[in-house]
Amino acid sequence: MPSTSNLNYSAGQTVSNVVVVPVGTDGKVTVANTSSGSAQIIADVTGYFLPGKPTQVGALRALNPTRFLDTRVTSGPVAAGGSVTIHVRGVKGIPTTVAAVVVNLTVTESKSIGYLTAFASGSSTPNASNLSYQRGQAVANLAVVPVGPDGNVKITNTSSGSVQIIADVAGYFRG
Repeated sequence: MPSTSNLNYSAGQTVSNVVVVPVGTDGKVTVANTSSGSAQIIADVTGYFLPGKPTQVGALRALNPTRFLDTRVTSGPVAAGGSVTIHVRGVKGIPTTVAAVVVNLTVTESKSIGYLTAFASGSSTPNASNLSYQRGQAVANLAVVPVGPDGNVKITNTSSGSVQIIADVAGYFRG
């Protein structure tokens, strides 16, 4: 089982997220509740990808989720209006020909209401969000993020308070 999460929740919350996961050799996907309590789980399949190595430009390759960033153990909280950059091109199974990554973004320990915006480094910050959150909330959301010419993805905290950010890559699109 990967050491990453796809969905975070607190007691009594109803939370959803889109997830891209590879299917096991037995044709199944395992959903695990790692909390100390029980949880009701609903899983809806909305699509699939054909097996094989992606050889054409634009082809998606699903991966087991791999942690690329956890500010709780690296840089510490991202300040209000601050950004972090993660290098994805050519590392941890991502090829040098990557055009975009499928990343599960998680925010935790948020000090204020806000949102995260993930985008290709070297470009202007889009006026859009990939993940919205409330003060004190731990929440995740899946995003497809273009990779900058330098091989990096940038994540900006737009709130007036600091947050911890986790980024787990679950796939990539060939460039």
